[in-house]
Amino acid sequence: MKFILFAFRVLLLASFAVWFGGFFFYVSFVVPIGNEVLGSTFEQGMITRRATVPLNWLSVLAGSLMVADSIFTWRSKGRIRWIQIVFPIILLAMVAWLFTLHPQIDAFVDADTRQIGGDYDQFYWLHRLYLWASTVQWVAAWMWLICWLIPGKELHTET
Repeated sequence: MKFILFAFRVLLLASFAVWFGGFFFYVSFVVPIGNEVLGSTFEQGMITRRATVPLNWLSVLAGSLMVADSIFTWRSKGRIRWIQIVFPIILLAMVAWLFTLHPQIDAFVDADTRQIGGDYDQFYWLHRLYLWASTVQWVAAWMWLICWLIPGKELHTET
């Protein structure tokens, strides 16, 4: 049983690292460099609108495994167990919202003319909501990680 828990946690950590690291790297480096090289926020947005979909699916995988881990280790986590399960649920709620917002934002993009069509204020508002949801998701991931790193009893028993 310990091996299964260990293997599960390796899978969990790998999926979390790919999503969380990819998210951080993309936001911190790819977007600013893309804007600098392409010279256009719109051009960068053409890349972002396609890259965020697989990134969001990675967060679904990581978030689902985070919830499962919280359930599997529920009895061993003591007082932090509620905190540990709430943050992945927040993360998954945010990604559900991101999946809802993405097509609404995408509907404003005219790839042929390389312009934002329709009401630019509405586009901008939806995009800001998307960024806020991503930020909440990122903070929830950090909080879960901190709780996850607090050892539970199951890792300290000698059986």
